[in-house]
Amino acid sequence: MGHYDSISTGRLLMRRSRECDRAPFAELNGDPQTMLFFPRTFDRAESDALIDRAEANFKTRGYGLWALEVTATGEFIGFTGLAPMADDVPARAGSRSAGGWPGARGTTATRPRPRGRRWTLRSTGSG
Repeated sequence: MGHYDSISTGRLLMRRSRECDRAPFAELNGDPQTMLFFPRTFDRAESDALIDRAEANFKTRGYGLWALEVTATGEFIGFTGLAPMADDVPARAGSRSAGGWPGARGTTATRPRPRGRRWTLRSTGSG
């Protein structure tokens, strides 16, 4: 399996996390409005642990959660990528898509929607 440390689109850079992403990521994870469709907000330690797990997945699986950066400005706005499914998930297919914690102005999260037995998260707006 190939390893992808970054993927670029016309507007976004999906890249591995950097130390400088931890503070803005924790800020997004601690915001009740940003986390509206998630079970709860995360504190700094939980947010950092999520980055650590994502990086561990890149090392062991070759994929994980990429940090999202606006190409034109270099601004960190959240994350996207693939995450392994838990063993107790019905119809486990191995991995699922993960949506973002979008944080840029003009970017909003949409309600998770069922697709078969999986859930997907979509972002709309400036990203």
